[in-house]
Amino acid sequence: MDSYKCAEYIAYILDQPEILCQLAEELTEAAQAALKLARAMKGTNPTPLTVQQAKTMLNEELADVNACCACVTGLDFERMDMLSWKKLNRWATRIAKNIAQNVAKGIDKDS
Repeated sequence: MDSYKCAEYIAYILDQPEILCQLAEELTEAAQAALKLARAMKGTNPTPLTVQQAKTMLNEELADVNACCACVTGLDFERMDMLSWKKLNRWATRIAKNIAQNVAKGIDKDS
C-alpha cells in the first residue's frame, strides 16, 4: 500500500481528534528531540547522545509529525509551503536587521 493510501486508510479508521492527539504527541517528541540536539551541539549540559545520533532522532520524530499531518483531513500543504517561505523571509529579515543594529552600536555577535 502506498503512503497516500495508508494515510487515507488511517483517516478513515481513526477519527480526526484521535489523529490530532497523535500529532500533538509526535510534536512534543520532536520538540524534545530538538532540545536534545541543541544540548549535544552545545555540550554545556551533557547528553549521552552524539550530535549525529540526536540529528537522527530529530529526523525520526519529524517524520512521525509528517506522517500524522498526512492523515489530518483538510490541511492545505501548498499553502503551508507558501507560508513557510514567507515566515523564513520574515525571520531572515529580522536577523539581518538585528545584526545591522548591533554593528551600528559596535556590538560584536560573539562578545
